[in-house]
Amino acid sequence: MNQSPLSQFPFFNKMAQHKTKLNNSTMQTALYHASSVFLEQVDVKTTRQNICQLVIDKFGLEMAWLGLVNENDFNVHPVTCCGFQEGYLDSIRITWDDSPTGQGPTGAAIRTGKAVPMNRIDTDPAYALWRPAALAQGYRSSAALPLSYGKKMLGALNVYSKSPSHFTPERLQELQSFANLAAVALQKATLYEQVQHHAEELEQRVSRRTAELTEANQILELEIAERERTEADRARFTNKLRIAAEVSTQLAAILDIEDLLSNVVALLQSRFKLYHVHVYLLDESGDTLVVRVGSGDIGKKLREQRHVIPLNRERSLVARAARLQQTLVVGDVHTDPYFMSNPLLPDTHSEVAVPLIAGDRTLGVLDLQDNRLNRFTQSDLDTFSALAGQIAIAVQNAHLFEEQKRVEKALREGETRYRNLALENARLLEQARQDAETKAVLLKEVNHRVKNNLAAIVGMLYIERRHIGIEAQATYQRIMKDLINRIEGLATVHHLLSEFEWAPVPLNQLAEQVVASALQALPPDKYIRVDIPQSSRHVSPKQANGLAMVINELATNTIKHALTGRKTAQINIRIAEDENKDILFEFQDDGPGFSERALCLEYQNIGMYLIQNIVRKDLRGEVSLNNTPGATISIHFPASLTL
Repeated sequence: MNQSPLSQFPFFNKMAQHKTKLNNSTMQTALYHASSVFLEQVDVKTTRQNICQLVIDKFGLEMAWLGLVNENDFNVHPVTCCGFQEGYLDSIRITWDDSPTGQGPTGAAIRTGKAVPMNRIDTDPAYALWRPAALAQGYRSSAALPLSYGKKMLGALNVYSKSPSHFTPERLQELQSFANLAAVALQKATLYEQVQHHAEELEQRVSRRTAELTEANQILELEIAERERTEADRARFTNKLRIAAEVSTQLAAILDIEDLLSNVVALLQSRFKLYHVHVYLLDESGDTLVVRVGSGDIGKKLREQRHVIPLNRERSLVARAARLQQTLVVGDVHTDPYFMSNPLLPDTHSEVAVPLIAGDRTLGVLDLQDNRLNRFTQSDLDTFSALAGQIAIAVQNAHLFEEQKRVEKALREGETRYRNLALENARLLEQARQDAETKAVLLKEVNHRVKNNLAAIVGMLYIERRHIGIEAQATYQRIMKDLINRIEGLATVHHLLSEFEWAPVPLNQLAEQVVASALQALPPDKYIRVDIPQSSRHVSPKQANGLAMVINELATNTIKHALTGRKTAQINIRIAEDENKDILFEFQDDGPGFSERALCLEYQNIGMYLIQNIVRKDLRGEVSLNNTPGATISIHFPASLTL
């Protein structure tokens, strides 16, 4: 092998080695920084922009653009561009088929799945179609990096330099490592956007989510080149990358959090030949780290003993790593003041604790221990940190899947409860029908009221169903909560009517009890004052049922909107009559008031739809809205004591 004349001198030889190590360290830092940026971002547009901007900033390039492919054609569709390009993308057309426009580096990279450099744009015949436009921009070399996710080809990341022969094999390998991270981030953002916009049918969402995660990331290549190390060091580092890819494949294929973490600790212990590995996750309170899984029989014992570490414990490497959100390593635990010994692990001599962080939230800690002093190198730490990011994403996905299953179970249980309620009502009706003739009048009334209540429940369910949009999981929780509030409002008026033996009831008492029932949903740190003056006005049982639902919706609206940004609010209710002895019921709060659409009585939500429908059809009245000040709704309806 030919050597530089300067290599004969030890001083210059050490300088060259130092430069190589510095370059490798810089590249590791760049990739780790890119991984952190991608981990925090789930928006597709921002992720695409970050990919192009980061590759320019971290690799000193002139321009980068991201081209995606789809199943409908063979065109490469540019979606994002950063750097100096002055209309370059508007003047070119690129495909990935066998046509002339698909013979360039971009088409070749997408077809073959391999990075394709173009170090002489001015002379390389494969670049003939695009040479004039590229040279006009000052570009002299380029490279196309395939973006693939598992078996799916997403497109290519294309980068340009004003220097010829810029893309050496080493730079190309570093750029492909960045492109692999970018592909995972791009697919992660795409999956997140799909989940956000396809939640209408939970069963379809779970099926689609499972299919996506089954096809998800099968390899995460952490190619951090270290050029001037010995052949043994390079082989060891290559082995670590292979292990990381294997772990990533396991993470992408498993949704159950117990199976996921069990596979991770088993792989890490066996592949890295470690003494012990376990994973702590923060409990729901966020104050305690709980052993979720550990390797071998010791791990089982730790879990059986419910081994925990308070987050504020000072003498604990695991707790400090979680608090500081930093990877902590100790070469000799017996000399470290923060080491907390465990009698089940007497042979521990070195330890590293890596926090599992998603965004700015700590999920837990990956703890690795070995029975050798100074076991963990900087290369190990870089690998563990990258893996920890992937584990954090996988844990988040597993939590999301578990939450989906809980919501699905809650919906099934709710459906069962409503079905049982219908069956129970049918049983009660049949029992009432068989009662003695002396209870015939009561049977008729109970039958009438129960049917009305069931019709109200069924009507609300159908209305809710028509108004459900494609939203996140919180929508289903809100739907269930609103249904419960409305049913409780019906229960309140039913109880009041029973007290008055289905005779006309005082309107002010009806308002007091329904508002009080609705305000039970207030958070403990919120308070609403209520002012309802005495009134001699009475309403019939039929009117009471409708008014109870209206008042419940108005009180619920105050809870939702009048307490935004503050802890207290005020509700004022006024009851009067006009010259025709018809009833005027006015409900006012001191919140921000109704929107312009609401003031025009547009049916923009289920609550306003219910109010207008009940007032006009059941009460034969009219409703008006204004902001004088706060949200004020006036209901004018004829007085009637007809049962």
